[in-house]
This record gives sequence, structure tokens and C-alpha cells, in this order.
Amino acid sequence: MAHSHRWKAVDFKFARRIPEVLSGLKPGSLPILETAVLSSRYSIDLPYGKLPPLEEVWDAFHSSQSLTRGYWEIDYLESNLKKIPWSRLTSIEVTMMIASLFEVLPQLQNLVDLHFIDPYSCYNAHLLQFPERRPTPEAPVTLPYLRKLHLVTMRTADEIFNKLTLPSLVSVHVEQKRVWLYRPDPSVFRELLLRSRCSLKEYIYDISGDPIAEDILLDILSSQTMSSL
Repeated sequence: MAHSHRWKAVDFKFARRIPEVLSGLKPGSLPILETAVLSSRYSIDLPYGKLPPLEEVWDAFHSSQSLTRGYWEIDYLESNLKKIPWSRLTSIEVTMMIASLFEVLPQLQNLVDLHFIDPYSCYNAHLLQFPERRPTPEAPVTLPYLRKLHLVTMRTADEIFNKLTLPSLVSVHVEQKRVWLYRPDPSVFRELLLRSRCSLKEYIYDISGDPIAEDILLDILSSQTMSSL
């Protein structure tokens, strides 16, 4: 750790736990750190229990005033929402409960790139033992600088689209896992574009393999709001 003050980006992926050597990192010891990715174990069904070394390492990472990009594990996020410097971040990849995303949305005023993964799209429901839903914003939240939006969901992305106004949006990528169970409403996405008055340049709608996908895609693409593509 003697040269940690030179780190600008870190990407740590561990199989089962955080090595003790990393717990030696102290707040203020990473003054130029800009990007942090940290996975403490390869599977969510391995014990977590608010691992003290993990929280200590993130405390050190968050202390860098240069930190603007990161990836956090779901159980760390759900236990430490208030510790993360959301207002400073410009690019994030997060797997978190949708209600938790809504809680932090108003703080993401500098965000440029959002990659959100609904945990129900990649984990068994019995592994997701987190608190009940929190209140959601009553009105859409404006994220003035957001340009790239990537959503991976189990249900439709409509609930998220309804909560956003994105005037700088140029790229949207939506992956939905079970469209035959939860059919999206194309009008919700069109309303997002109208409300945002953005000029979309890229649109990826990944629900391939389902016959419903073609109908939904044609409905969206036929809209005047997609004329900038």
C-alpha cells in the first residue's frame, strides 16, 4: 500500500473476502483516485454480514475528492446508501433495489452515465433480504447531464422512466428479462422523451426472442419522438 497515493483507478474482484492488507488503507490516503470497482466475493449467497474490512476500504475510497466513477455490491449499497458521495459521481454501475435508486436519484445531479441492474433480474428472490420499499419521488427527477442510460430489469422499465426527466439523453439501452410476464407500455418511454426534449442518437431494446418485442419496438420507433435516430 506504499504507493496507494498514486492510484487513479482500482478494480478489485475477490472470491470470498477482502484481503487484510487492504484494510490498511486510511481515509485521505488516495487523493487522486477517480474510479473504484470492488467485489468482495463471487456470489451473493456467500456470507456478507457487513464485513468490516469492506466498509473500511470503501470509506478510504470515498474520502478521495477525485472519485467520480464506481461499482458497488448490492448488500454494501443497501446498508450504506448515505455513505456514498452520490452528488460527486458522473458514472456508476449499481445493482440495487429500485426503491433505493429512487431515494438517491435527486442527489445524482452530476451523473452522465447510469447503468442500473434490478437485482431480481440476476438473483433469486430469497437471497434479497433487504428492507421494505422506501418512498419514491412524487414528480420526475431531472438529471441535467445524463447522456447514457442502461437499464436491466425483471419487470418493465416504465416505473423508472416515469421518474426521470433527461434533457441531455443521447443513448438508451434497455434489457428486460421476462417481457411475456410484464409487457411494457411504449407510451411511457415516449412521454419520457417528450418531457425531456432530448435528441436521442442510440436506442437498444434487448428483449430479443420474444414475439412481443417486435410489436413494442415498432410502436416506439414509429413515434415522432424517435425521429432524431
